[in-house]
Amino acid sequence: MQRLNKLLIQQQDIFLAPGSYFHSEFNGDFYHQLPVLLQEQHNHKLIEQYALPSANPRTPLLPNVLSIHWKQLPIVAVHIGGVMQTESQQQSRKLPNSETLRRYFRRPLNAQDILNNNAPTALIALGAAKVLSSLAPFGSAYILRAKYMFNREIQQMIPAHRETMLPWNIIEEICHYINRNKNNENTAIS
Repeated sequence: MQRLNKLLIQQQDIFLAPGSYFHSEFNGDFYHQLPVLLQEQHNHKLIEQYALPSANPRTPLLPNVLSIHWKQLPIVAVHIGGVMQTESQQQSRKLPNSETLRRYFRRPLNAQDILNNNAPTALIALGAAKVLSSLAPFGSAYILRAKYMFNREIQQMIPAHRETMLPWNIIEEICHYINRNKNNENTAIS
């Protein structure tokens, strides 16, 4: 019970406020303009509508890097897709390492432009698949919620088979990059 309380305190928005991070296709564009009481009602409706499982005593806590950057996972996905799409990765089919990531961040994609224009969707879907696979060890409650951060077109492009999980340091480095560049990357995703 104590663990469940800690989970709900530390990751309250993840479990109780899906409207704060769902893609507008599932949430509408009005959520952030609603008063707090109506946001709570809307969140309850989303939880029921999409059958989002509640946290329970066996639900693991996400690592801080994922819980802190939860609402930024679509931007993380764009950057992961960008790293995975580099020529060297295409040719060798290897997972990226820290050096690949450093080369990528010398000339990164503008994640916000890509998300707002919904193109190239294959790149976003590739990154989204990696993000969802990184959540697999923590359970389906997280995966199901994260899936709704991406529009239907992206969801349909995400491969159904299990993806090879990225090394944690790659995901962490991307999250830290986003944090350092908050002025350049607006995280309010429409």
